[in-house]
Amino acid sequence: MHPVELVREIYARHSAGDVDGAMALCHEDLSFLWVATKGINPYSGAFRGREAFKAQMDGLHETFVYNSFKPVDFIAAGDRVASRAEVDLTHRASGRRFAVPLADFWTIRDGKVSELIEYYDTALIADVVK
Repeated sequence: MHPVELVREIYARHSAGDVDGAMALCHEDLSFLWVATKGINPYSGAFRGREAFKAQMDGLHETFVYNSFKPVDFIAAGDRVASRAEVDLTHRASGRRFAVPLADFWTIRDGKVSELIEYYDTALIADVVK
């Protein structure tokens, strides 16, 4: 699978709530970084391993309903993909619906994701989950 198609498939599976399906497309030793201020936002920090990534994604699905997950564009260079997406979410506890833009930077190794760095509107998420 081409790196862009792999990223598209992860977005599709994640959006549908198929966390296990998304995990199948990641290396066991995946490293990922959700760039945000630690302590202000529960979805921030550096993690290693597919199980840690799965735990974070499960937490997102417990906290939010994914109404839509729209990839906006992709830039690919070899085994690296930069993507921009917009996620329409509803906070389960408050019922608040909002859209959050994402900028993701992926590294693919042997046909699976080996690294993900994600930037998002951390102030918005912190405000919603407070």
